[in-house]
Amino acid sequence: MPVDVPADTTLSGEEFFRTEGAYTSLGAPIAGGQIGRWILREGPHISDVEMFDELCWRLVGDGLPLFRATLHMGTLHPQIRGVGARWLRELKVIEEYRILQGNEATDEYLRSPIRATIERGTPFRRRLTEDTPEYPLLSKLRNFGVTDYFALALNRSFRRFPVVTWATDRPSGFSDAEISALEEINPALAAIVEPRAIRRITENLLDTYLGPQAGRRVLAGQIQRAEGERLRAVIMMTDMRGFTALSDRLPGEEVIELLDDYFDAIVTPVKARKGETLKFMGDGS
Repeated sequence: MPVDVPADTTLSGEEFFRTEGAYTSLGAPIAGGQIGRWILREGPHISDVEMFDELCWRLVGDGLPLFRATLHMGTLHPQIRGVGARWLRELKVIEEYRILQGNEATDEYLRSPIRATIERGTPFRRRLTEDTPEYPLLSKLRNFGVTDYFALALNRSFRRFPVVTWATDRPSGFSDAEISALEEINPALAAIVEPRAIRRITENLLDTYLGPQAGRRVLAGQIQRAEGERLRAVIMMTDMRGFTALSDRLPGEEVIELLDDYFDAIVTPVKARKGETLKFMGDGS
């Protein structure tokens, strides 16, 4: 269920992430072992957030001293560069977030400890025994009590790697056996995340170019020829006052930014009323 989490206690540190929701997690360790088998058997049947939450509590139930974990997945979308989930043991919540377009130019990303993991698939581990000014996020996590941070790449999709990160607050950090256990489940987790990432990208592209309702119908297999349906539609005519003069006077990139703001102002109230904007058309001049 959704919960309210104060911004200063999310233990995140990633300012370029936009939290979409925080949910009460399972909140207790789950014993049972055979975590890789559980991922492959049960993972496909539950949502990303639920799967990752239960995975983390199963690892805790297996004796792993997890404190914080994140799952990052890239996507193709006009406004969103990636999505993910962030699990927090102490708060007993799991957060769902979006990574906005443009984050790759921010100092937060350029100095992120997982930048090389995202871009090249390079594993990353750092014991946080002292401050790490080269990685501001790790300095923040150290202040929250994190002692060891470990990141692994999953299967690459669209030139970037999904990434899972694990962190502990145990004074001695992760043991070699615990690092091996996390590496051992990584192929199973990658096998589950890869088709989810591809499906999300497919949904985003269909939503963008066909509209959410039409896109869902295509994914559901409603693509037969000679089939049709009557729909209630509206043709709305609007005009940006003085646009021709503005487009002659402003640099091209400012015209594009102006149009983006204008389209957003038009589309937002339509979406708020469960409508869809299928196409923008100029005046043909």
